[in-house]
Amino acid sequence: MQINVLRALALLLLTVPSCATAASEDRRAYILAHPHGWIELTIDDRSIPLVPVDEESDNSQAQVSIRPPQCNVIAHVNEEPLLWEQAYAAGQEAPFQATTGFRFPAPSGVAKLHLAYSGCRVDDKGKVTSVAADAEFTVQEDLTHEIRFDGTALHIHSPRPDNVVTLEDVYEAVTGRRSPAN
Repeated sequence: MQINVLRALALLLLTVPSCATAASEDRRAYILAHPHGWIELTIDDRSIPLVPVDEESDNSQAQVSIRPPQCNVIAHVNEEPLLWEQAYAAGQEAPFQATTGFRFPAPSGVAKLHLAYSGCRVDDKGKVTSVAADAEFTVQEDLTHEIRFDGTALHIHSPRPDNVVTLEDVYEAVTGRRSPAN
């Protein structure tokens, strides 16, 4: 029974498109085939302001401000781009909020995470700007490392056991081996 459930899950995972990432599928497969942990980047930005429609315009007329169409999220680990995604502002009026997350594998060892977040902040002159935040931690094998971004800073939580079913888990259930290399 358990094998049938895992086979159905594998079919579902293989037919659903994956999240867009900066890392290629080949790089992701390589990371998964070697000692790795998981980074779960949670975006919990609850103070997104209105942004100007045309940030380049210097008209004397008042600029129109709107809800940001998207917040760009780019994450580098040890200078390697592993995530390139968007978060979307929700709510009826400012301040809007973006509450979402992304999960991606990272090689075990010291990780210097650099996050670039753009499109959902304005500077003191009313121009759209970006926020950069950095964190350093150790990616531990088979653990999930939750990093929360509140719109201005990164907050590192204690790692927890990885209890999410992955393609590796499905492969192991079907073949009895953890990865094709083992």
